[in-house]
Amino acid sequence: MNVGGLSEGLFESEMFGHAKGAFTGASGERAGRFELADGSAIFLDEIANVPLGQQAKLLRVLQAGELERVGSSRTRVVNVRVISATNADLRFEVAAGRFREDLLFRLNTIEIHLPRERRVGAPDLGLRGASGAATLDQLTLDEVERVLIQKALDRHAGNVSDAAKALGVSRSALYRRIERHGL
Repeated sequence: MNVGGLSEGLFESEMFGHAKGAFTGASGERAGRFELADGSAIFLDEIANVPLGQQAKLLRVLQAGELERVGSSRTRVVNVRVISATNADLRFEVAAGRFREDLLFRLNTIEIHLPRERRVGAPDLGLRGASGAATLDQLTLDEVERVLIQKALDRHAGNVSDAAKALGVSRSALYRRIERHGL
């Protein structure tokens, strides 16, 4: 799905679907791409070109797995693995204020850099994990803590008590850290 090529008006309907009568021409209910991909994966191409306003809506789906169709107040839950691509430097886009840092954090689980001219060899892929034992030395203590907390929450379906137990901290201590990291 080339999300960078969608207009702001079409983005929500295409990605999240719409209810009957939500806008002129919406003659029936329509499931969006995230609902259609529920239980599988979706590829979002040119992610750097998504306008800031739409990035917030995309972030909600990635963080909570929830969406609402345009014109509907019913919240729908989806479980989708997201694969994204861009030819832009997203860290530069974040620094320039054109891309949300929290969205980059959600998208950047495994990062693959492909050189413009490449041969068909494993070293050319430049595989580098954003979180994991191999790259812990590249992260700050705060970043490592945030990743571990998020992984524990994901593993325990958002249950803070279970996540706290797994991390070996009290529930109140975990709540403070969740708030500090904005999770």
